[in-house]
Amino acid sequence: MSKTKETRSLYDYMHAKRRADCPVCQLPDDVREQLRGAKKRKIPRADQVEWLNVEVGSNVTSAHLDAHYSGRHDTP
Repeated sequence: MSKTKETRSLYDYMHAKRRADCPVCQLPDDVREQLRGAKKRKIPRADQVEWLNVEVGSNVTSAHLDAHYSGRHDTP
């Protein structure tokens, strides 16, 4: 008996597709949570990028963060 793959909605498919290539979405959940907190606490974007590169070891740029937020990747 073969198992059928559950079909995602078009919205879910597109959401997953745009997140697949996003370097911010690839960061660990706890790091992304800290970025959400930094935005609320008005920590400057340059400081967020510096922290990501120095402390987290990522290559995320300000442009990546802009694309991530404007693309609403964190919204379900």
